[in-house]
Amino acid sequence: PTSGSSPSSSSGSGARGSGRPRTGRRLYLGGVPSSLDVAAIRRHYEAWGRVEDVYKPYDHHTRRERKIAFVTFYEESDMRRALEAGRVVAGIEVASVKAAEDRVAKFPPASLG
Repeated sequence: PTSGSSPSSSSGSGARGSGRPRTGRRLYLGGVPSSLDVAAIRRHYEAWGRVEDVYKPYDHHTRRERKIAFVTFYEESDMRRALEAGRVVAGIEVASVKAAEDRVAKFPPASLG
């Protein structure tokens, strides 16, 4: 894990700064123990295809890693195959693995009237 309140990511700016839409290419992992770092998550999911980014956010108040992670693939088909593989990641069971929802779709911008 990195120090301070910045998020852990295995590829610097990665998908968050690339401008490429992530819809349909991201997995959400819930209940991720702190012992499961971004490098181990990346190695695990590369078995299903090229991984663009792995992101474990930090809680801004506690400055500790949250128990979630996001894995962005280059191809949606790779994400779908990885999704079918189940909840064991690098030999450790996590609480949930599912397709990540696009935040813009979930929380559309307010109309300006």
